[in-house]
Amino acid sequence: MHSFKEKLLKSDVVLSQLEVPIETVEWTADYCHKHGVPFILNPAPAVPLAKTVWEKCSYITPNEPEASLLFSKCSYDQLIMTLGPIGAKFKELIIPGYPAKVVDTTGAGDTFNGALAFSLGAGYAVEQAIGFANAAAAFCVESFGAQSGMPTFEQVEERMRLNA
Repeated sequence: MHSFKEKLLKSDVVLSQLEVPIETVEWTADYCHKHGVPFILNPAPAVPLAKTVWEKCSYITPNEPEASLLFSKCSYDQLIMTLGPIGAKFKELIIPGYPAKVVDTTGAGDTFNGALAFSLGAGYAVEQAIGFANAAAAFCVESFGAQSGMPTFEQVEERMRLNA
């Protein structure tokens, strides 16, 4: 456990989803919150959590169905709702998506979240990080499979440059 805590404390950003035990997510959100380590939670598969868990997340990244299921009665300033080809919504701002020739959407959410975590950890402002994540997800859906569709940093940068 000691080395796990050390790794968390050395992290620029911690990203989790709900395919791990809920107790692990709750503990990690609490630990990161207490130590000022940004914590992103992709609430997939959608499972209700205590309000105290949501409040400890730096960012929560549901897609539209997850958001309507989990947050229909409340809202959080740290919500970044993915909207497929439209892009993503943060607070009242829509950060537009990028054009893509969709072949397979498998892995798009994971790619979005990984790119978001990377870019926030690299110091991007949240709106820029969301734009970077949108470009990565657009690239991802143009290939079959989750891992084979994940782009490199250079591919995301090129996508952003070509569609600026």
